[in-house]
Amino acid sequence: MKITRFLAVALLATSATLVAQDDQSGYQMYVSLGPALTPIGHAKKMTQTTWSGLSSYVAEAGITFNLPATNVQMRPNVGHVRMWGDDPGTPADTVYDRVYNLRAWYFGFDIIYSPFENLPLSFSTGPSIHTWDVDIANAGSKWLKNQQKNQLALGWRIGTSYKITDKWAVSMEYTIAEWKNDPAFSDPDVAGGAAGIYVPGFNPSRPSYLTIKGSYIF
Repeated sequence: MKITRFLAVALLATSATLVAQDDQSGYQMYVSLGPALTPIGHAKKMTQTTWSGLSSYVAEAGITFNLPATNVQMRPNVGHVRMWGDDPGTPADTVYDRVYNLRAWYFGFDIIYSPFENLPLSFSTGPSIHTWDVDIANAGSKWLKNQQKNQLALGWRIGTSYKITDKWAVSMEYTIAEWKNDPAFSDPDVAGGAAGIYVPGFNPSRPSYLTIKGSYIF
Protein backbone atom coordinates (compact mmCIF):
# COMPACT_ATOMS: atom_id res chain seq x y z
CA MET A 1 0.00 0.00 0.00
CA LYS A 2 2.87 2.39 0.77
CA ILE A 3 4.38 1.60 -2.64
CA THR A 4 1.06 2.36 -4.32
CA ARG A 5 0.75 5.71 -2.56
CA PHE A 6 4.34 6.58 -3.42
CA LEU A 7 3.69 5.76 -7.07
CA ALA A 8 0.56 7.92 -7.09
CA VAL A 9 2.53 10.88 -5.74
CA ALA A 10 5.32 10.25 -8.25
CA LEU A 11 2.85 10.20 -11.16
CA LEU A 12 1.28 13.47 -10.05
CA ALA A 13 4.68 15.13 -9.59
CA THR A 14 5.93 13.96 -12.99
CA SER A 15 2.76 15.20 -14.69
CA ALA A 16 3.09 18.60 -13.02
CA THR A 17 6.69 18.82 -14.21
CA LEU A 18 5.69 18.05 -17.78
CA VAL A 19 2.97 20.68 -17.73
CA ALA A 20 5.50 23.21 -16.56
CA GLN A 21 7.77 22.27 -19.48
CA ASP A 22 5.11 22.10 -22.20
CA ASP A 23 6.49 25.12 -24.05
CA GLN A 24 9.72 23.20 -24.62
CA SER A 25 8.38 19.74 -25.44
CA GLY A 26 5.03 20.44 -27.16
CA TYR A 27 1.81 18.72 -26.23
CA GLN A 28 -1.57 17.56 -27.50
CA MET A 29 -4.76 17.01 -25.51
CA TYR A 30 -7.15 14.19 -26.32
CA VAL A 31 -10.37 12.48 -25.27
CA SER A 32 -11.19 8.85 -25.99
CA LEU A 33 -14.05 6.39 -25.62
CA GLY A 34 -13.85 2.61 -25.69
CA PRO A 35 -17.30 0.96 -25.93
CA ALA A 36 -15.72 -2.30 -27.16
CA LEU A 37 -14.58 -3.66 -23.79
CA THR A 38 -13.94 -7.33 -22.99
CA PRO A 39 -13.43 -8.49 -19.37
CA ILE A 40 -10.54 -10.96 -19.05
CA GLY A 41 -9.32 -13.26 -16.29
CA HIS A 42 -10.74 -12.42 -12.88
CA ALA A 43 -12.95 -9.70 -14.37
CA LYS A 44 -14.53 -12.24 -16.73
CA LYS A 45 -15.20 -14.65 -13.86
CA MET A 46 -16.66 -11.86 -11.72
CA THR A 47 -18.94 -10.41 -14.41
CA GLN A 48 -19.65 -13.83 -15.99
CA THR A 49 -19.62 -12.24 -19.42
CA THR A 50 -17.23 -11.56 -22.29
CA TRP A 51 -19.09 -8.44 -23.43
CA SER A 52 -22.07 -6.68 -21.86
CA GLY A 53 -22.83 -4.27 -24.67
CA LEU A 54 -22.67 -0.51 -24.39
CA SER A 55 -23.17 -0.64 -20.61
CA SER A 56 -19.43 -1.41 -20.35
CA TYR A 57 -16.89 1.14 -21.51
CA VAL A 58 -13.70 3.10 -20.89
CA ALA A 59 -13.74 6.91 -21.10
CA GLU A 60 -10.48 8.82 -20.85
CA ALA A 61 -8.85 12.22 -21.26
CA GLY A 62 -5.22 13.21 -21.13
CA ILE A 63 -2.25 15.11 -22.52
CA THR A 64 0.50 13.72 -24.71
CA PHE A 65 3.91 15.38 -24.38
CA ASN A 66 6.58 15.08 -27.06
CA LEU A 67 10.16 14.59 -25.93
CA PRO A 68 12.41 16.70 -28.20
CA ALA A 69 14.66 14.86 -30.68
CA THR A 70 13.16 11.45 -29.85
CA ASN A 71 10.35 9.14 -30.97
CA VAL A 72 9.12 8.98 -27.38
CA GLN A 73 6.09 10.64 -25.80
CA MET A 74 4.70 10.75 -22.26
CA ARG A 75 0.98 10.68 -21.51
CA PRO A 76 -0.62 11.44 -18.13
CA ASN A 77 -4.27 10.45 -18.25
CA VAL A 78 -7.42 10.16 -16.17
CA GLY A 79 -10.41 7.97 -16.93
CA HIS A 80 -13.35 5.85 -15.87
CA VAL A 81 -13.90 2.16 -16.58
CA ARG A 82 -17.16 0.28 -16.17
CA MET A 83 -17.68 -3.49 -16.55
CA TRP A 84 -21.27 -4.57 -16.08
CA GLY A 85 -22.03 -8.18 -15.13
CA ASP A 86 -24.47 -10.53 -16.83
CA ASP A 87 -27.19 -10.42 -14.14
CA PRO A 88 -29.32 -13.58 -14.41
CA GLY A 89 -32.25 -11.85 -12.69
CA THR A 90 -32.36 -14.27 -9.76
CA PRO A 91 -30.55 -13.89 -6.40
CA ALA A 92 -27.26 -15.76 -6.05
CA ASP A 93 -27.43 -18.93 -3.99
CA THR A 94 -23.67 -19.57 -3.62
CA VAL A 95 -20.51 -17.49 -3.98
CA TYR A 96 -20.04 -19.00 -7.44
CA ASP A 97 -23.45 -17.68 -8.56
CA ARG A 98 -22.66 -14.09 -7.67
CA VAL A 99 -22.35 -11.65 -10.57
CA TYR A 100 -20.37 -8.45 -10.04
CA ASN A 101 -20.54 -4.94 -11.47
CA LEU A 102 -17.17 -3.18 -11.49
CA ARG A 103 -16.45 0.54 -11.81
CA ALA A 104 -13.24 2.47 -11.25
CA TRP A 105 -11.73 5.90 -11.64
CA TYR A 106 -8.09 5.77 -12.59
CA PHE A 107 -5.07 8.00 -13.12
CA GLY A 108 -2.24 6.75 -15.29
CA PHE A 109 1.03 7.65 -16.93
CA ASP A 110 2.09 6.05 -20.22
CA ILE A 111 5.33 6.04 -22.16
CA ILE A 112 4.69 5.94 -25.92
CA TYR A 113 7.16 4.85 -28.58
CA SER A 114 6.68 5.44 -32.32
CA PRO A 115 9.33 3.38 -34.12
CA PHE A 116 8.29 4.09 -37.72
CA GLU A 117 8.86 7.37 -39.53
CA ASN A 118 6.32 6.77 -42.30
CA LEU A 119 3.75 4.74 -40.37
CA PRO A 120 1.60 6.42 -37.64
CA LEU A 121 1.73 3.34 -35.41
CA SER A 122 2.82 3.58 -31.78
CA PHE A 123 3.18 1.33 -28.74
CA SER A 124 2.57 2.32 -25.13
CA THR A 125 2.88 1.02 -21.60
CA GLY A 126 2.62 2.46 -18.13
CA PRO A 127 1.27 2.26 -14.57
CA SER A 128 -2.06 3.47 -13.25
CA ILE A 129 -3.80 4.02 -9.93
CA HIS A 130 -7.38 2.70 -9.65
CA THR A 131 -10.06 3.19 -7.03
CA TRP A 132 -12.76 0.53 -7.40
CA ASP A 133 -16.48 0.53 -6.65
CA VAL A 134 -17.81 -3.04 -6.86
CA ASP A 135 -21.36 -4.35 -6.36
CA ILE A 136 -22.95 -7.78 -6.44
CA ALA A 137 -25.61 -7.42 -9.14
CA ASN A 138 -27.70 -10.37 -7.91
CA ALA A 139 -27.09 -10.00 -4.17
CA GLY A 140 -30.73 -10.47 -3.14
CA SER A 141 -31.12 -10.54 0.64
CA LYS A 142 -28.40 -13.12 1.26
CA TRP A 143 -25.31 -11.10 0.35
CA LEU A 144 -23.95 -7.64 1.05
CA LYS A 145 -24.53 -5.77 -2.22
CA ASN A 146 -21.71 -3.22 -2.01
CA GLN A 147 -18.21 -4.73 -2.08
CA GLN A 148 -16.32 -1.45 -2.50
CA LYS A 149 -12.70 -1.28 -1.45
CA ASN A 150 -11.94 2.29 -0.38
CA GLN A 151 -8.25 2.30 -1.21
CA LEU A 152 -5.86 2.97 -4.05
CA ALA A 153 -4.95 -0.02 -6.22
CA LEU A 154 -2.08 -0.37 -8.66
CA GLY A 155 -2.66 -1.21 -12.32
CA TRP A 156 -0.67 -1.49 -15.53
CA ARG A 157 -1.51 -1.39 -19.21
CA ILE A 158 0.06 -2.00 -22.59
CA GLY A 159 -1.34 -0.98 -25.94
CA THR A 160 -0.92 0.03 -29.52
CA SER A 161 -2.41 2.97 -31.40
CA TYR A 162 -2.86 3.92 -35.04
CA LYS A 163 -3.35 7.55 -36.04
CA ILE A 164 -5.94 7.69 -38.82
CA THR A 165 -5.70 11.45 -39.30
CA ASP A 166 -4.18 14.37 -37.42
CA LYS A 167 -7.33 14.49 -35.29
CA TRP A 168 -8.45 10.87 -34.98
CA ALA A 169 -6.79 7.70 -33.71
CA VAL A 170 -7.83 4.17 -32.78
CA SER A 171 -6.12 2.07 -30.12
CA MET A 172 -6.24 -1.34 -28.49
CA GLU A 173 -5.16 -1.70 -24.86
CA TYR A 174 -4.87 -4.42 -22.24
CA THR A 175 -5.14 -3.35 -18.59
CA ILE A 176 -4.71 -5.34 -15.38
CA ALA A 177 -5.31 -3.87 -11.92
CA GLU A 178 -5.56 -4.97 -8.33
CA TRP A 179 -8.85 -4.86 -6.45
CA LYS A 180 -8.31 -7.26 -3.57
CA ASN A 181 -4.64 -8.02 -3.31
CA ASP A 182 -3.99 -10.43 -0.44
CA PRO A 183 -2.25 -13.44 -2.04
CA ALA A 184 -2.36 -15.37 1.23
CA PHE A 185 -6.15 -15.78 1.08
CA SER A 186 -7.30 -19.07 2.57
CA ASP A 187 -10.91 -19.49 3.68
CA PRO A 188 -11.99 -23.02 4.66
CA ASP A 189 -15.63 -21.85 4.62
CA VAL A 190 -15.46 -21.20 0.88
CA ALA A 191 -15.13 -24.20 -1.40
CA GLY A 192 -11.77 -23.99 -3.13
CA GLY A 193 -10.52 -21.10 -1.01
CA ALA A 194 -8.30 -23.17 1.25
CA ALA A 195 -6.90 -25.04 -1.74
CA GLY A 196 -5.78 -21.86 -3.46
CA ILE A 197 -8.39 -22.08 -6.22
CA TYR A 198 -9.64 -18.66 -7.32
CA VAL A 199 -13.10 -17.81 -6.01
CA PRO A 200 -14.65 -14.88 -7.95
CA GLY A 201 -14.76 -11.75 -5.80
CA PHE A 202 -12.42 -13.06 -3.11
CA ASN A 203 -8.72 -12.49 -2.46
CA PRO A 204 -6.77 -12.02 -4.57
CA SER A 205 -8.88 -10.41 -7.31
CA ARG A 206 -7.09 -8.60 -10.11
CA PRO A 207 -9.56 -7.48 -12.81
CA SER A 208 -8.20 -7.15 -16.32
CA TYR A 209 -9.79 -6.05 -19.56
CA LEU A 210 -9.14 -5.49 -23.24
CA THR A 211 -10.59 -2.44 -24.95
CA ILE A 212 -10.68 -0.82 -28.38
CA LYS A 213 -10.89 2.96 -28.17
CA GLY A 214 -11.38 5.84 -30.53
CA SER A 215 -9.64 9.13 -29.69
CA TYR A 216 -10.11 12.73 -30.76
CA ILE A 217 -6.98 14.88 -30.62
CA PHE A 218 -7.23 18.62 -29.99
